[in-house]
Amino acid sequence: MEELGYIFAGLIEKYSRIGLYYCRMKELQKWRGFKEKYLICEVHYNQFFVNPQFYESLVGSSETIQQENQQISQLIIDLNSQIKQICQYLKDQRNELEELKKQLQGSHEGIIVMQNLYEKVYQSNQVLTEQWNSRFASQQKRIDTIIEIAKAEHVSLLNDIDLLIQNNSRFFLDNLMVYSPWEWLNGRNKVIVKFVETLVQNNYATDILSLKKFFKAVVIVNSIYRAQHRKYVSEIHLAASAIKYIVARSKIVINIDNYITSCGSYNRFLKWQNELSKQKELLPEGLLFLAFDNEQKGQKNYLDREFNMVTYHIVTSFVAFNMSLENKIQYTNSSWAYDSLSKSQFDKIFSVNTQMQEVINEELYSYLSGILELLSEEKLSSTNAIDSFVA
Repeated sequence: MEELGYIFAGLIEKYSRIGLYYCRMKELQKWRGFKEKYLICEVHYNQFFVNPQFYESLVGSSETIQQENQQISQLIIDLNSQIKQICQYLKDQRNELEELKKQLQGSHEGIIVMQNLYEKVYQSNQVLTEQWNSRFASQQKRIDTIIEIAKAEHVSLLNDIDLLIQNNSRFFLDNLMVYSPWEWLNGRNKVIVKFVETLVQNNYATDILSLKKFFKAVVIVNSIYRAQHRKYVSEIHLAASAIKYIVARSKIVINIDNYITSCGSYNRFLKWQNELSKQKELLPEGLLFLAFDNEQKGQKNYLDREFNMVTYHIVTSFVAFNMSLENKIQYTNSSWAYDSLSKSQFDKIFSVNTQMQEVINEELYSYLSGILELLSEEKLSSTNAIDSFVA
């Protein structure tokens, strides 16, 4: 019996959970042979052959286990497929990571190149900034800057001077009478004008020059224009030379002044006078009134050195009134403000008010002061007519 194997030796542990009993060794237990190869105990014999329900449940359990095994197999297949997908994904991720690593390495190298370039540009900017901040640090640098600006404005300055030389109308008397330094400077080279204005300005808090300095700025700009072009003549300097000629009556003064200012030579001065004499002043249209004061006159004598003769000028008061054609005031019926005056209006005409009294007192004081001063001088003289009269 010991040589036969027990048929359920390897199944008890596996199927005990579904009701397969353990083999119970009893003294009176009977052992049965099964196909002359195995032994089976009484308990298992009854459980399988006497009571077939366990066998059926065991068969059903086997089918259930088989189904579960199939499900597990399918699950394993699915899991293997997922594992393959995950492995492929990890492989792709690894490849992508390698590619990103290469890109990161390239970016890192690019950043190093950019950083080196930035250092070079930064150092270059530092040098340029220092040069820019110190561009006016010395007088020589300021001179070099002015030279560059002057070269850049040279053509523009020549064009402006040529336009002035061609404009002969600026010498006309009508234009000279309305000459304005502000308008003249506004039409000149802006760089030169601003340079001169800044140099002569003492108060940098404002850009407005005083009237005196403004005219001096005009003189400076005219001198620069004349220094640039020998044919340039300033209209305001030429007009000023006429006043100098009236006082000195000498062409030498005009020629000397031409070297100092831009008034032009004496020949240019005579040419200008001849041009003015050709301009005819037309009588204005409308009603014209002329009035002379024959009692008030003065005589001016001066020696004309060129012709060696004395010239006389008689000066008297002269006034002209002009009424336009549209003004019809001369055709009004009456020029009086009132047709008749009341008593109070008459009193105001002949009565002396406070302001009139002050004027009368001032005139009387001035008149008497002059008489008293003459009498005092006569009295204090060594011989006077007053003492003789008193005696």
